[in-house]
Amino acid sequence: MAKKQQTTQTAKPVSKPKNTPTTQPAAAQPEATTAAATPDYILYLQRTIGNRAVEGKLQQLPRPPQMMARQRPAQATPSTGVWRWQTATVRPQRKQQLQRHTSVALAYEENSVQAKRDTAQLQRHTSIPLAYEENSVQAKRDESVLPAGQLIQRDLIDDLNEAMDGWGADKQAMKNAIIAASATEKEQGLNDPRLVARLQDQLSRADALEILTDLGATLNKRLEVAMNGWGADANAIITMVEGLPASKAAEKDAVLRNPTLMNRLKDELSQEQAVRVLTGLGAPIAERIYAAMAGWGVDTATIITICTNATAAEKQAAARDRALIARLTEEISQGYLVQSILKELNVSIIDRLHVAMDGWGVDAQSILNMAYEASADEKQLILHDRETLSRLQSELSREDMLTVLKNIDASLTDRLNVALSGWGVDSAAILEMIPQVSEEQRLAAYSDAQLMADLEAQMSAEDFRQARLLLRFGSQEAIDAASEEELNAATSPENLTSLITAELAKDEPDTAKIMTDIAAATPADKELVRANSSLMERLAGALSPEDYRQAQNLLGDSLINQLHTLIDQEAGIDEFLTLINGMAEPAKQEVLANRGILDAMLGYFTQ
Repeated sequence: MAKKQQTTQTAKPVSKPKNTPTTQPAAAQPEATTAAATPDYILYLQRTIGNRAVEGKLQQLPRPPQMMARQRPAQATPSTGVWRWQTATVRPQRKQQLQRHTSVALAYEENSVQAKRDTAQLQRHTSIPLAYEENSVQAKRDESVLPAGQLIQRDLIDDLNEAMDGWGADKQAMKNAIIAASATEKEQGLNDPRLVARLQDQLSRADALEILTDLGATLNKRLEVAMNGWGADANAIITMVEGLPASKAAEKDAVLRNPTLMNRLKDELSQEQAVRVLTGLGAPIAERIYAAMAGWGVDTATIITICTNATAAEKQAAARDRALIARLTEEISQGYLVQSILKELNVSIIDRLHVAMDGWGVDAQSILNMAYEASADEKQLILHDRETLSRLQSELSREDMLTVLKNIDASLTDRLNVALSGWGVDSAAILEMIPQVSEEQRLAAYSDAQLMADLEAQMSAEDFRQARLLLRFGSQEAIDAASEEELNAATSPENLTSLITAELAKDEPDTAKIMTDIAAATPADKELVRANSSLMERLAGALSPEDYRQAQNLLGDSLINQLHTLIDQEAGIDEFLTLINGMAEPAKQEVLANRGILDAMLGYFTQ
């Protein structure tokens, strides 16, 4: 027996057959015992050759005493006797309950939990601080514990990678591991590009999105995953965006500020899907409208829906977006644009009329419809915008222009001047329109010497006589009832229109008298003059620029028309500033809402 003991007192123990008793005095192996019992040595082996190699190495070293980690002092003296060796070679089963410590990252990917032999469960120690920095799980074998130092590191990344090993991924094991993981571990997993790439490679896209959601991935990351592979998962994208809680609204803002991701969403999704996603993200109305115009064709129905559901602020922003309006003009027919989309955006009728006249040809029917449907305020806007009226007259046929003027309640004088314009005179239209207007308008036209001279010059003698009688009496019944003396009367009412007309007929009009007559006139007389565009044009031609601007001011002409006058007269910046600074706030808002005058001023100052 003593002889056997001598043969075993070597620096490196020799493996013994199973069930062969061996006795070894404790003092016979001081060096080996020290090496096996030192936790730093075990840790060194783990980090240099890996856990599996450590298990083989430990089989060749003397077994240190079995002691409970954290409960027995590190300097405990090993007991003498036969040391039984146990090797942890069983692969861990996913059904075993894994308990992990998460404060230190793994040193190597091959670190893993040693499975408990038979049915022993892995125990997590959380109430007692570990002796070493490496968090670990100690595998319980039978009723004994591995020596202190034979500790196995573990974290969430390992668990997820392990769940994807072999044939197919164990999604439930992955979800369980995520539930048990700390926030730090989840963040480390999301920041591990190899893990995220493997999740997308090993799992279906739906499962990968589910795991990433459990890990707390941002909307940015999940949207990218939903678009990877063959085609985008549009339903998943819509669900993610629309289902995002209000507490994570910042994630939507992050997506909107990511131009690369936004462009990819528009490329990967259909028009309808892209618009829905952009709506869910809270994108500006212009972005949603642009998306509805991207790709093949334009989704006009979606654009109408966007405009209809937009807030007042969104509509105002879209109406002021010149680039957006220009793109809509290029992509959508004039009629649909001006009567539906721009109307829903609350674009002013002046701007819509100009859009209907832009491009190839004029959409006369849309113009007629807008004039017919115009509100009282919109009619006044058109009547007081001489530039728009002038363009309408040049773009439309005489018949259509007369219809527009009738629908917007234009003065009889303006309508008669249009009927006299062009090739020839439309006598039938003149005789038809006179009985339809008020007495005030008839008398205003009757007192306009220039208009009467034009009528007499272009109409036949019989038609002119009938037109003059209708202007004086209003209807054929009133003419038939009038006496011969009344019919022969040539008197005309003394109003501001007739006074100005008479003065302008002179070779050298008396400017001072014109100003005096205007200042003394009633508001109704002034309104008749302002509404008489032909008379205003004659007045502008006869007076100096300064006198005409004074006449406009005395007549109470609109500020928009006064600004147009400054542009026509090529006035300096000082004249504009003087006029603008004297504007009341409502007048300023009227100017800001009129795209025509803003464009005219911008073009003028740019030149």
